[in-house]
Formats: sequence, structure tokens, C-alpha cells
Amino acid sequence: MDDDHVRRHYEPRIGPDRPSHEIADWADVASQEARFGVLADGVDLARRSLLDVGCGTGDLVAYLMGRGVAVDYLGVDLIEKMIVEARRRHPAAAFECVDPFQPGALAGRQFDVVFASGVFNLDAGDNREDLPRRVGRLLELSREALVFNLLHARETDRYEYCFYWDPTDVRAILDRFDCNWRIIDDYLPNDFTVIGRKP
Repeated sequence: MDDDHVRRHYEPRIGPDRPSHEIADWADVASQEARFGVLADGVDLARRSLLDVGCGTGDLVAYLMGRGVAVDYLGVDLIEKMIVEARRRHPAAAFECVDPFQPGALAGRQFDVVFASGVFNLDAGDNREDLPRRVGRLLELSREALVFNLLHARETDRYEYCFYWDPTDVRAILDRFDCNWRIIDDYLPNDFTVIGRKP
């Protein structure tokens, strides 16, 4: 996926008075929190380190704090303006402007859990071919678990700029990795979450 493609989509959405779910291009707060809930319930985060890839304005850390989850959080996003806004909204949390998919990014660092919400949503023209590379990279950054979500192919009201996945196709891609995979497909009609636990 081309970084400029991501920047062109999200940078114009960023503003201090705009709700975070709109900046992240989610339909509403409820759907955003439904996604966060799958993460919080799907893996043990207590006293773990968590890398939030594509953190946007940092809503995940606020959600976890609201649930009383004590986690060592780092949010990363490739858009500098997004990180500035995340720091403004959540000054106690740690954020870095970095693209973890670039060579050398986060060199030598690993996290217990890696989460990526919405990072595979934009249609870049090579999503199907690029997913294995990106999943492999996120697994390199993770000690214990990787959790990410995808837009579901059963959605009929589609955005032309988004990419929609069939869970069966995703499972076939994931089977090449030495990981225990679970797909959660019952929380939103247009979304599903993949949880991968390292053996």
C-alpha cells in the first residue's frame, strides 16, 4: 500500500473539533467501540505491552483506560498531523510517527500484543497481494498475539475507496504463518476481526 494514498485519504479529515471516529472514517462511536471491545475481550492485555498500529487520534488507549485495563501502550501512525492530534487529545499516552511496515522501523523492538484497526480498509489496488507481507511484519513485532480487523465482503452498502474481504480467503492467506488463528465474525455486519496467537 502506498503511504501517500493513506495520507491523501486521512490528512484532510484531521481537525481539533472533529470527532475521532469521523477522522478514522468509522460510521459512529458505537461501531468503533465494538471493534475495540473485540480486542479487549479477545486477548489478555493486563500488564502487557501493546503496539497500536494506525492509532489515529488514540481512541483505543482512552477506551482501555475507561475499562480499567492497565497496559503499556504505544500508538504509531505514519501521518505526523495525526500523531500531533493524538498527543493533544491524550497527553498521558505514548505516540510516535512511524510506519512499522517500512524497513528498519521500530528496529529491535517487540511488543506483547500488536493491534491494527482499520489499517487494511483502503483499496490500494494490491491489498490481496500485500496482506501476507504486512501480517508477517506485524507478527515480527509481536511476542504473543496479533489482532487486526477487516471490512467484510458481505457488506452491500460499500464505499468505492475501501477493500472488502471474505473471511475464507483471509484464512487461506493466514494458514501460511505458524500461528493459531481465530476469526470473530459476530459483532458488526460489515466487519470481522482476526486474532493470531503465537505458539
